[in-house]
Amino acid sequence: MIKNINEIIENNKNYTFIGSGFVSNAYKIHYNNNNYLLLQGLLKDSYECYLESYKNLKFLINNGNKLIKSVNFPSEDIDIIKPNGNFFKYGGLIYKYIDGIILKEKYFNKINTENIVNKISEFLIEIYNIPLPNNINKKKIIEQYLNEFINNIDIIINYLEKENYIIDKLINLKNEYNEYIIHFNDFSYIHGDFWQENIIISENYQNLIGVIDFDDFKIGDIAKDFATLLDLGYDFINKIVNKCSCIIKNKIKFLERIKIQEKLIVVEDFSYIIKNLNNDNKEKILEQIKELEELNLIEKIKN
Repeated sequence: MIKNINEIIENNKNYTFIGSGFVSNAYKIHYNNNNYLLLQGLLKDSYECYLESYKNLKFLINNGNKLIKSVNFPSEDIDIIKPNGNFFKYGGLIYKYIDGIILKEKYFNKINTENIVNKISEFLIEIYNIPLPNNINKKKIIEQYLNEFINNIDIIINYLEKENYIIDKLINLKNEYNEYIIHFNDFSYIHGDFWQENIIISENYQNLIGVIDFDDFKIGDIAKDFATLLDLGYDFINKIVNKCSCIIKNKIKFLERIKIQEKLIVVEDFSYIIKNLNNDNKEKILEQIKELEELNLIEKIKN
């Protein structure tokens, strides 16, 4: 592992900015003939996200007997950087770089769909088959999910009421989710944030190479991982569902769960953005409002 990371940053040596997300800036570092991916925290809670990711990755590495073997994931030379100085004001995370390119929207029409679907299905089946703890308290998990959802949707409702939106359907979503979660009994480990930009493919667009960002790895409904891939379209999702028939027993009901999870993801993302509101993410708030409108959950009051 890199021992003098602060010295490398301070001397502006061998590191290159490669992209920015909501929580992190990403840099590629070349050190001792190896490439590393460095995440630099941008928000106050970035370090908490890195702690979760570090803990989850250590669980998946399982003392060298990796629980995920179908794809590469951050499993080599992982280290967490505590908040320090200016560059790491909100901490950081570093691990061995996974060669490939992120599956961005501009590549959707170039990918080898069959190969990608097969590998995604293999990965999802593998992660969903990780045994749950013997002492799992499903009632506590359900209460936690319900409380988090109510808190998130209340934040959004309070915000939109001031912006003159009709929110009746958003309020009704509370009842829909309550009915859904209190009867839910099909828990598995899930990736939790399995959208396309956490998927790494080969530079020729033919194969899935790796999966990153395990901050939200936890016990939950596997339908969420499918819902996070909806930008690729329902035809793509259907192909994965068909490949995962060994763990999906009722396709119709599962597709209904995906639709519920699609709404929950927008609520979760919107709430997070509101809580971290600053002048730089007004555009992201407008994007989230548009998504709620497209899901027919809110409507602007006409003057």
